[in-house]
Amino acid sequence: MATANATPDSFKMEYHPKASHVTEYESFSTYRRQSFQPSLFDDAPWAPFLSQVNFEIAELTHQSAMSKEQINQLLKLIWLIAGGQSGFTLRSYNDVMNAWSRVIPQLMPLQEHIILVPYKKDKLKYEIYARPLWKWALDLLEDPLLTPHFMWDAQCLCKHNGVRFECFIHEPWTANRWWDIQASLISVH
Repeated sequence: MATANATPDSFKMEYHPKASHVTEYESFSTYRRQSFQPSLFDDAPWAPFLSQVNFEIAELTHQSAMSKEQINQLLKLIWLIAGGQSGFTLRSYNDVMNAWSRVIPQLMPLQEHIILVPYKKDKLKYEIYARPLWKWALDLLEDPLLTPHFMWDAQCLCKHNGVRFECFIHEPWTANRWWDIQASLISVH
C-alpha cells in the first residue's frame, strides 16, 4: 500500500535506518496476520529420553512424587499391559533416574542464594533458589525454535488517523528508547 493511498485503517512500520529494512504499509485487515511457518521442527522433543512414552512416564512419576517401590510397581503394570511394545524401555526406578540424569546437564542449574532478614533481635535465614537471568537469556538466544521470533531492530509503528500517521507503542522494540539505543550503536556494514 503506497503512502499516497493511505486510508484511516492503514498501518505504517518504519524501521530504524540502521536496520536496512524498507518501510512497510499494511491495511487493518492484514496487519500482523502473517502465518508463521516454523523453520525447524523437533521430531523428538522428548530427547534425551529414548522415546516419548518414556518421557511421559518419567514425568508422571516425578509429578506424582512416587517412591522407588511405587515406580517399580507402575512399570511392572505397564509392561503387563503393553507386552513390551511401543518403544517403552524403562523397567525400573534406576532406569527412570538414569533417564533424568541424562536430562539434568542440559538444564540450567538453580543457584542457591541466602537471604538474611532482621527479625526482632535475630536474623532469619531464607534459602532461595533461582536461575541466573543472563544465562537464561543466552539459552533463549541459542534456541533455534525461538530465535526467528526475536525482534532485533527498532520500529516506529503508526496508524493512519484519516489525516496523517500517528505513532503508537505496543512492544519494547516500538518504543523510543529502543530506537535511541539502536541509533547509538556503531554500524557494522
